Amino acid sequence: EECTVLEFFDNPMHPYSKGLINSMPDNFNGRFNTISGNVPSLYENIEGCPYVSRCSQAMDICREKEPCTKELKDGHKVCCWLLNEVKGGL
Repeated sequence: EECTVLEFFDNPMHPYSKGLINSMPDNFNGRFNTISGNVPSLYENIEGCPYVSRCSQAMDICREKEPCTKELKDGHKVCCWLLNEVKGGL
């Protein structure tokens, strides 16, 4: 995801971005939320989206083909098939 810092925190679009923001410590109990799944090895040849094994919204195309960058609005770019599908880009 590529955008301004303010846009990133106010309107995260990619599931991984949302997971990162949700993993910040909770002010009330000091606990961390985690992103499920395993981080892929840097030595592994990954087909499709590198986040697919950890994404709760993954679709078949996510496992088959790496997503291209899509500009959703001025300066806010995201690489995610979910957003291409939602916006009718497939």
